[in-house]
Amino acid sequence: MLMLLAGLAVTALPALGMVLVAHLMDRVRQRRDARYARQIELTDAIHEELGAATAPVVTRRLGGIWVVHMTVPFDRPGLVATILDITDRVFASEAAAGRLRIVLTDASPARAPQPIQPRHLRPAAPAAIAAR
Repeated sequence: MLMLLAGLAVTALPALGMVLVAHLMDRVRQRRDARYARQIELTDAIHEELGAATAPVVTRRLGGIWVVHMTVPFDRPGLVATILDITDRVFASEAAAGRLRIVLTDASPARAPQPIQPRHLRPAAPAAIAAR
């Protein structure tokens, strides 16, 4: 009887492993699809109100925390405030629960460096050689 149970366990173990791997792959796919759906939802909301102001990248950490990365022009605070307001509306339930992180990167045009002024060299004074 013990041999029969051992044989059944050995036979069922690979099938159980395959079912477990298939379930894990399904969970990973669902998380990826949810991430893409949230990114598309946020991008559409921003583009609907402001046009192509920024392109957010949405990720989800293992603890269920949503992380939104955006490049925004810091020299236009009104635009940044509007983008943050839209993001807060899209992620309202997560923001209320403290499961939302927003990472902003500056996209302001870099200030052009001041051109270097050429130095005008004056010719050296002629050396007077005293002949003795």
